[in-house]
Amino acid sequence: MSQYYLGAINKDTNEYENIFYVQKPNQYKCIGCDQDLILRKGQAKFQSFVHKNGFPCNYFKNATQVQILADAKMFLRSMITNNKVELFGTCKICMANCKINLPVYDNTKSLVIDHGLPEEQMDLVYLDADNKVICGFEVFENNPSKQAGYELHQIYIIQINYQITRNFATQKIELLTRKRMYCPNCVHHA
Repeated sequence: MSQYYLGAINKDTNEYENIFYVQKPNQYKCIGCDQDLILRKGQAKFQSFVHKNGFPCNYFKNATQVQILADAKMFLRSMITNNKVELFGTCKICMANCKINLPVYDNTKSLVIDHGLPEEQMDLVYLDADNKVICGFEVFENNPSKQAGYELHQIYIIQINYQITRNFATQKIELLTRKRMYCPNCVHHA
């Protein structure tokens, strides 16, 4: 897998923050080993994390596929909870990208990572105030594999990483799900 930009846990909020959105005054801990981190924010090079006291952890140098997928799920969750995700599907007829309206996140909703029984587990599930599923997300590297009895959005992990860097100025990400739908222009031909 190509370079993926990993995040850390903010020690004050206990929330995930991607390296692109971290702030120098905050304190962070490593997701891989739970040890304290130092944020290096240089002018010549991009900011990065290093472990305090040289702790021997390879999370930022050589993360496993499982760690990268877990980070992508946490990043997607944090972006949705901050209403920073725009989701698009492809029209079945004209192949145009169409916006999918994701409900605005507020304190009545929740997002749960690795939700459900192991054989039906979804990477990320968006729940309403009554804990009913609004939709689910699968983050995949090679081939999507999950099916669900509710609206499912399958997102390619590299697309999440690409969108982090591409939309840094707006701090929003635009994700294209594998969902096929009918755009407003083609819905009458379906």
